[in-house]
Amino acid sequence: MAKMKTSSKIIIIVLSVIVLGLIGVVTYGITVSNQRAEFDAIDTTILEKGDLDKVVFADGQVRAASYTQIYPTATGTVKEINVSENSEISKDDLLMKIEVTDQAGGTSIQEIKATIDGTVTNIWAKVENQVTPGQTPLIEVVNLDELNVEGLVLESDVNKVAVDQKVKLDFPALDENGDDTEYFGKVTYVAQSPFDVNSVNPSYQVSIEPDELPDGVKFGMTVNMEIIVDEIDNVLYVDNVYIYTEDGKDYIIRVVNRDQRKTENVEVDLGFEGENDTEILSGADESDIIMLPSVETGTSQAFFGN
Repeated sequence: MAKMKTSSKIIIIVLSVIVLGLIGVVTYGITVSNQRAEFDAIDTTILEKGDLDKVVFADGQVRAASYTQIYPTATGTVKEINVSENSEISKDDLLMKIEVTDQAGGTSIQEIKATIDGTVTNIWAKVENQVTPGQTPLIEVVNLDELNVEGLVLESDVNKVAVDQKVKLDFPALDENGDDTEYFGKVTYVAQSPFDVNSVNPSYQVSIEPDELPDGVKFGMTVNMEIIVDEIDNVLYVDNVYIYTEDGKDYIIRVVNRDQRKTENVEVDLGFEGENDTEILSGADESDIIMLPSVETGTSQAFFGN
């Protein structure tokens, strides 16, 4: 009878060992699976060669080389308006007539004529309105065939900007039109004095001549500008988010074997700094697969196998 009890105990011990072993195998499998999933979820990129730009950002508007707002030169009453908004006119065309009363009580008619060729884009005056010099303009005329872009550059950046530099232009109001075309122009003018001279953070006017303008663009539309102030061609580069610094040295994390989740921390020498990317001078090669550093540590994570 004692022999039976001993055999039962042995069987129970063996079964317990087997169960514990199975639990260990399953736990290990889950841990490995979780590590692999975590590894695969981290962003990677392939190093490649390309062109890098340094840019200065500026806010701008679509403007015109020929543009004017016409004001009255004497106090009087608007008696006649000879054009309407969107009318195309030529220089010296009659726009409106104003009745002016002199100090003796006599009246005369003052003719307001166009000073440029263009399109009437705004008329603020109305018949029988009283108008006075230096207050509200009477009419606005724009030559829509000579549109350009003007913007303001902060004083901290203005000395980086020069005539003939290339400019990338984006028109937010037209972004939903499905046009993927990139639009460019060049700097034609950089002001030598600030636009807002009394500001604590003054800005300087720049003018841009577009290579072409998108369909639907209108006078006064907002333009986001990237002025390319320096550039370098055909170099190996990396997005700055993949670089981390430790003890004054720069590193990237290279994937050595994805199946084995093997990586290595590689010291790199960096060169030209673009807006979002930096040139790699040495330490890595084209087509290397690299991984984002850990958010927690700024370096590779333990399960990477370093």
